[in-house]
Amino acid sequence: MPKQVTLERSIANFKTNPTPDNAKVMIDLLKEGFFYLLIHPSLMRPENAQKRQEIEEKMRQGHVEQLPLLLFNTDSQAGTILPVFTNRKEMQKFPEVAKYAAIQITFPPLFLMVQNQPKIDNLLLNPEGNAIAFNREQFLQTFAMASAQVMEESFDAGTTVKFQPVDQLDDKSLQVLRQMGEHFSEVEALWVVWQILEDGSKRWFVIADVKPEFQRKDGHTLIAQMFLRTLNDASAGMMYADSEAAKDIVTTFEPIYRRR
Repeated sequence: MPKQVTLERSIANFKTNPTPDNAKVMIDLLKEGFFYLLIHPSLMRPENAQKRQEIEEKMRQGHVEQLPLLLFNTDSQAGTILPVFTNRKEMQKFPEVAKYAAIQITFPPLFLMVQNQPKIDNLLLNPEGNAIAFNREQFLQTFAMASAQVMEESFDAGTTVKFQPVDQLDDKSLQVLRQMGEHFSEVEALWVVWQILEDGSKRWFVIADVKPEFQRKDGHTLIAQMFLRTLNDASAGMMYADSEAAKDIVTTFEPIYRRR
């Protein structure tokens, strides 16, 4: 059985021989990877203790999009650079790394972070190693995910919405849903159903059990986006379990994921 290529090796292979096949391997491994990011040192100052506690609480809830990351400003028109490390060994190569706090995240929150922080102009992976760079536009286009829309507000009062349970999902799709459920600590359960449209066609729908105070639409659509990517599908609907249209789903169907 051939040995699986590591993410670091795939980057080196692509830089040596930038073929479409090597690009696909690298992109696929990046989407499945774990990454280390450095936190801006100002957060560690004593006067910022309260802010640090607030951010740590948000991190425990899975909300990392607005973290005060360590960015470098360049003298050129290229703009700011976010250093990203694919493992601890690469991070330890960074100058004076002991001065910084670090977090480990998966690809979905990394993508969401770049999407939500316009001040990030570039990403530089493993800057002290076999580095590879993406500018903001390249990164968001290269790793663009399938689209998902939060739908509960679009259903008019009294509208009948028909759903049926999905008979079977492959292991990869189930694994992604469970990983995303674990990532967003406020998610208590997830359902996947078909929405039956008027013409008889079907549309994926993801239902998330999330308390109202944690219902962040931009973040939670990422669950459906990552799920769709495993299916090579283009779009899906999403809503929260406390919406009127989801009432019959959550009382009738078993969830795909439930927090232990």
